[in-house]
Amino acid sequence: MNGQTRRTLSALAAVLLIPLPGLAVAAPSGATQAPRASVYAGTWSGTTGQDKDLTFKVNSRGRVTYLQVGWSASGAGCQIEATTTMKSLSVPISTHKKFQVRTQMGNTSLVVAGQMLSKAKSSGSLRVTVVDTTGYGCSGSARTSWTARKGAA
Repeated sequence: MNGQTRRTLSALAAVLLIPLPGLAVAAPSGATQAPRASVYAGTWSGTTGQDKDLTFKVNSRGRVTYLQVGWSASGAGCQIEATTTMKSLSVPISTHKKFQVRTQMGNTSLVVAGQMLSKAKSSGSLRVTVVDTTGYGCSGSARTSWTARKGAA
């Protein structure tokens, strides 16, 4: 068997996991290992660009399970301030180290997007929109950034 044919067969065997004499084919790294606990697991705390508190929790499987964030939105001659708490979430942190939590509660929509910058630091954005459907209240919206650290109080 010439060198080119051997390389082609070796590459094909590696893809198909077919053993060839003289060729060692290893299983993908971590294929037989139990899943590792997420390096992001724990409670993260920080503040938004509006100087409001933000807290979220990540479980050992790398999922955001809890989020609480304070926010403020301005409308035509009015100001809305609130804190939104979301429990029992199961939002995965992607392989790109990002997550996004969306919720619609009555006339309020909230989107919190985040990125894990390191094992202990994260940042992201918050977008909130409140639409008055009664004609007597306040409609408003806001966009801001946030930063958080794991284990910070």
